[in-house]
Amino acid sequence: VVIVGDNRILSTFNALTRFSFGLAMLSGLLTIVISLYNILLGLRRNEIGNCITFSITLSAETLAIFLNCVIGAALTKESEILRDQLYFTEWYNFDLKNRKLFLNFQTAVTQPYVIKGGGIMDLKMDTFSSIMNSAYSFFNIMQTME
Repeated sequence: VVIVGDNRILSTFNALTRFSFGLAMLSGLLTIVISLYNILLGLRRNEIGNCITFSITLSAETLAIFLNCVIGAALTKESEILRDQLYFTEWYNFDLKNRKLFLNFQTAVTQPYVIKGGGIMDLKMDTFSSIMNSAYSFFNIMQTME
């Protein structure tokens, strides 16, 4: 009964975070590109105020994406550690009721828990690197279109 309730909570959490993390990653990517572009324009026009404003925006958005990816990577790593710890537990020494509960729990955590952005990309450090690379590529495309 407890595991069924926990699965319901976990699936609700996944549904809520999937869309919001995906939207956060996409809007973060666009914010970084626009900030880079405006910093470049500010430097060309010698507008130091715009450069400072968009540098702060760029830093804040990069930090937000970085923290989301660090938290996602840490959560995945901790779920892998939990799975390994459970594997080496001497469950056969438990009484029958706890043994059944333990085996059900162990079955539920066989796959590591991964937070996905938009249901597409895993939030991990590789994703952060990919987002930064995409932002820089998109910025270069915008710069050549001038």
